[in-house]
Amino acid sequence: MCDENANPLTCIKGLEIKVLKSNMHYIGTLDDDGSPMCRFSAEYYKTSDEARQALDELSFTRRTGVEIAFCSNGVPCF
Repeated sequence: MCDENANPLTCIKGLEIKVLKSNMHYIGTLDDDGSPMCRFSAEYYKTSDEARQALDELSFTRRTGVEIAFCSNGVPCF
């Protein structure tokens, strides 16, 4: 689970959930080395502003995936 009242929003491991970019923008976390850890949003966004709005409003579709289950021992991390 996450603390939806936390500022900044964090995952179960305490990593900040933020707007990230590969080819497009998405919502996810970085590990301690700054490498992508988990992607939370099912959507990709054309701009960082669109992704930021989705994060601020929690209006993105929460993605489930192998890496999310792996990093939290199968417990939903957001």
